[in-house]
Amino acid sequence: ACPMLRCHGGNPMPLTVCFLASASALGPAVAADELGYLALGAVFCAIGLITLLLTILRTASRDASIFLFGIMSLLWGLRFVLYTHAVPVLWGWDPAVLDRVARGCTYFSAAAVFAFACAYLGPGWHATLRWMARVALAFAVAAGVVLMLHPDRDLLLPAFSILVLAGVIVVVGNAAHPQLRDQLVRDGVFLGVAFSAAFFLLENLRALGVLSVSFDVEWMGVVVLYVTLGRLNGVRMFSNERRLAALQQELETARRIQASLLPQADPNIAELAVAARYEPMTEVAGDIYDYVEVGRRQLAVLVADVSGHGVPAALIASMVKVAFLAQARQARDPSAVLGGLNRTLRGQLEGQFVTAGYAVIDSEAGCLSYAGAGHPPLLIRPAGGGEIVRIEENGLMLGPFPDADYATASVPLTPGDRIVMY
Repeated sequence: ACPMLRCHGGNPMPLTVCFLASASALGPAVAADELGYLALGAVFCAIGLITLLLTILRTASRDASIFLFGIMSLLWGLRFVLYTHAVPVLWGWDPAVLDRVARGCTYFSAAAVFAFACAYLGPGWHATLRWMARVALAFAVAAGVVLMLHPDRDLLLPAFSILVLAGVIVVVGNAAHPQLRDQLVRDGVFLGVAFSAAFFLLENLRALGVLSVSFDVEWMGVVVLYVTLGRLNGVRMFSNERRLAALQQELETARRIQASLLPQADPNIAELAVAARYEPMTEVAGDIYDYVEVGRRQLAVLVADVSGHGVPAALIASMVKVAFLAQARQARDPSAVLGGLNRTLRGQLEGQFVTAGYAVIDSEAGCLSYAGAGHPPLLIRPAGGGEIVRIEENGLMLGPFPDADYATASVPLTPGDRIVMY
């Protein structure tokens, strides 16, 4: 309904008359030459919002250039929509305020374009693209403040035109570098960028009065650039998704391989109950544990943690597994096992390190032998209750120190004691 349209007597118009009155008021407002702006604005806004939503949701494959393309698209869409008179007619907003909002979108859209160029092409020669993006953003913020305080929306337009001309020269100059030019040609955007740069140059020279052009050519440059960059970002987005899917598949394969390195069943040792829980923070991790049955009533347990996480740590964890298997002959001696691991891993970890705890539990003799390498302490909860016992016998971490020595601590056990390694 249209509550603001009333007859002279104050009674509301019939619904049909109200609709016709609105249509007749809107008809002249949206002239034929404005319908194009309205359509472009709606399309640009829709694509910009969808792009931003997809970029925000897909954090794993987030690309700064795609995000900035969404910002550019939204700002261009708002500009085109606000170019028409339909918005103030339909929503009853002050046209002067909307004109200033449209001008503000113009200023910020230039900053988004230069930021996109920096994200896509890199900082440029002597970081000129990065500085251009920063200057354009600072200008847009300052111009936004001026637009709020000064009624003349075109006050800073000449300065903005000079800024855009300088920016176009900087972008074109960097794009002329053979390496960047090859990248633009390879991505199929060289001609589109060149044509849109020519349109922007013409429009801003016209705005400064240097050239006499009888019609607005800026929208042509925007459309050409938008189509060019839209195709580019569509390809990049789908490529990112394909790469992410391939990476997820590889990580799943790595997870299965890592799971195969862990004990597949708990050991069966007389008078000893064993339970293990393994939960990596990500698909793969640098944590590993293993058992060695050194006798009918003796069990050795290794728990190790590689610095870092993810695939690099998981690869080193597999090395720890192999190195541990090589210590079978001295499995009853915790200090000898850790010393052997350290010698095997020395110089193989590329700056990383491993902490480890190794315990030999003898249920027949009722004792535990333990040695650590920079690892959190082993914990014993006595059967009769009381204070937790912390076994903190620790040497240096494995890997960086070739001459590290390790000592073994021995403690008595009683039936019902609970031992925790982690």
